[in-house]
Amino acid sequence: MGQSRPISFGDLLRRGESLRASLEGGERNAYFKQFDSLFAAIPEADKEAWLEAYMILAAQFLAYMHKNGITAANLEPLDADALLRWDAHSTARQAADYLRSFACALLHCPGCRDEGGWLESLHAYIEQHLDEDLSLSKLAETVYFNPSYLCRLYKQTTGRALFDYVAEAKLARAKRYLKESPRLKVHEIARKVGFGSPAHFTRVFKKHSLLTPAQYREAYSR
Repeated sequence: MGQSRPISFGDLLRRGESLRASLEGGERNAYFKQFDSLFAAIPEADKEAWLEAYMILAAQFLAYMHKNGITAANLEPLDADALLRWDAHSTARQAADYLRSFACALLHCPGCRDEGGWLESLHAYIEQHLDEDLSLSKLAETVYFNPSYLCRLYKQTTGRALFDYVAEAKLARAKRYLKESPRLKVHEIARKVGFGSPAHFTRVFKKHSLLTPAQYREAYSR
C-alpha cells in the first residue's frame, strides 16, 4: 500500500482558491500569510506537490493579469516570462520565492489596489523602529516582500536606495535629539537611532553633516 502524501492535491486546490480570493480582493497581508503557510506545509522532498502548487498559482496569476489588463511591462523589473517555465528555477524554494515576488508585483503594479500602500507602511515601520533591527530581511518581512524584490521595487518607486532612506531617517532623528534634548549624551543618542557604537555614529554623522554631533549641537544652541 502506497504512502499517502502529506498534502493532497485537493488541499492544494482549496488553499489555492483561498489565495485567489485574497489576490482578487487586494488583501495583501492575508495573501502572503496564506502563501507562506501553503509552502511551509509542503515537504522539501515532495517535488510533485511543489510543481502542482506552482502551476496552480501561475495559472491564477495569468488569469488575474488578463482580467486586469496587466502586461509583463507593468511588472518590471520582474522577469514575467519565467512564470510558466518551472525549469527556469534552480530549486523548488527558488521557484516559490519567484512566485512570491510575482504576487508582490501584481499587488503593487500601476492600477492595482493598494498601490503605494506598502511604501507608507515601510517608512512608518522604519521611523518607529530606528533603534531596532532594520536589516533587509526584517524590512522585507514587514511588508511581505522578497528581500531582493523589495530593493529593486523601492529603487524603481522612489529613485533612491532603501538604505539611503534608512540612514537619512536615523540622522534626522539624531539631529532632532541634538537640538531638542540637551540632556541626552551623544552615546545615548547613538543608541536611540540604532548605532552600535558612538564612534561609528560620529563618523557617519560627520560624513553627512560635515560636523560632529557635538559641533552640530553647539551650533544650534547658540
